[in-house]
Amino acid sequence: MPTGVAGSAGNAKITVSWTAPASSGSSTITSYKVTTSPGAGTADTAGTSLEITDLDNGTAYTFTVTATNALGTRSASSASSVVLRVLPRLLLERFLPILSPTPRHLSCLRTRLPV
Repeated sequence: MPTGVAGSAGNAKITVSWTAPASSGSSTITSYKVTTSPGAGTADTAGTSLEITDLDNGTAYTFTVTATNALGTRSASSASSVVLRVLPRLLLERFLPILSPTPRHLSCLRTRLPV
């Protein structure tokens, strides 16, 4: 089974990569199938990475990978860690406060409530 399944997030896409099984038995691996959750979408590839596109920004995804050879499909990998999607830069710029290297002074009023 493939190991080390991980994802690298981009805008509406994630590149999933993994390590090929140490041994595929007596037959060479011919393809890998990547399953996306949520959505249960699948995609096939011959390599050890795949770019998954058209994903929803702000959604967490996990991935599993199965290897196939002439003898059939092997067990699925462990699920990848949750890969959090990034928000588009425009949203980040609009809704996050602007961070400045200039120190800001804040005042605070502390009161004591009677016990």
